[in-house]
Amino acid sequence: MWQHQHVHTIALLVGFALPVLLGAAWNGWIGALGAFLISGVAKVVVIQHCTFFINSACHTLGRRPYSTRCSARDSFLMALLTFGEGYHNYHHEFQHDYRNGVKSWQWDPTKWIIWLLSKIGLTGGLRRAAREAVQAAQAQVRRSRTAQSESVVISETMAGLGVPQR
Repeated sequence: MWQHQHVHTIALLVGFALPVLLGAAWNGWIGALGAFLISGVAKVVVIQHCTFFINSACHTLGRRPYSTRCSARDSFLMALLTFGEGYHNYHHEFQHDYRNGVKSWQWDPTKWIIWLLSKIGLTGGLRRAAREAVQAAQAQVRRSRTAQSESVVISETMAGLGVPQR
């Protein structure tokens, strides 16, 4: 495909050259410089910071509804800030799925855009995790939490009765 062969050129033109040309047309060299700094450099800095912030914050803030094997978490707040990328626990458990927010109420505009692009033929082969696999993962986490809670209650009860613990 044409865009795959020219991705770097397209990125430079759209991300830097086009804003500079528009800025120059609007306000001469001052506009060009402002457009380069704001639309080019600042945009790249903010996007990079948000990208790396996901991998920091989403391993600290939120819930783990699909897996407790890793520290990745789902966070609605992070999803709002990053267009749906905050559902990180799901992303780690079902990496092949194009969606991050799988429930209809979860904020994931990236999922919606990819789906719309598939309807007009610009993307294809979208993969989804099977509903049964997602439900099974959630059930496993719930069972694990229930077992942990019961274990804590039993330990506390035994300690309260004066029974020595190992």
